[in-house]
Amino acid sequence: MPRLLRVTEARRWDFVEDLPAWVPAGDIPAAPLGDLKPSPTSKISVWLVEDGEPNLNRVIAGIAAGRQSIDKLDVLLVDRAQVENLPITCVKTPGDSKDGEANGLWHFDLVELTFTKLRDLIQLLAQHGEGRRWDEDAVKELIVASVKANHIKLVDLKESVRDEVQEALAADAPAG
Repeated sequence: MPRLLRVTEARRWDFVEDLPAWVPAGDIPAAPLGDLKPSPTSKISVWLVEDGEPNLNRVIAGIAAGRQSIDKLDVLLVDRAQVENLPITCVKTPGDSKDGEANGLWHFDLVELTFTKLRDLIQLLAQHGEGRRWDEDAVKELIVASVKANHIKLVDLKESVRDEVQEALAADAPAG
């Protein structure tokens, strides 16, 4: 089943396992709104992860490579069909990660979002989303692998990220 990926901040979703006492039954805290802030045209950027996740590492590398520094990365994954059943429209659009090919293949926008659709999406993610985290070392490994595979260009990286990637590449280079 193809899934949609959204970059998140895991602590905004901590309530899923243990709902705070101040939250009424059937409701959820407002914290997830910070991860699902729509654009001024009522769109939210997501990434398609194919069946079996063959493109997951590449998507993560492309997203992480666009940050100011190499750091942990949290995401939520949810079944694309569940999102479309809300009904939320998923439209293929160019992404803005550092992996140009991934931007064209796997980036989508959730469009024409209303308050009700956004609420339903948050509830879906809270109930059925799978949270994942890549620590700093794993993120660096993925970016380095994507640079080696020519999916990401060193010149496109911010200086601090580029420096760390170049250091890792030099450490991997055969002595001689």
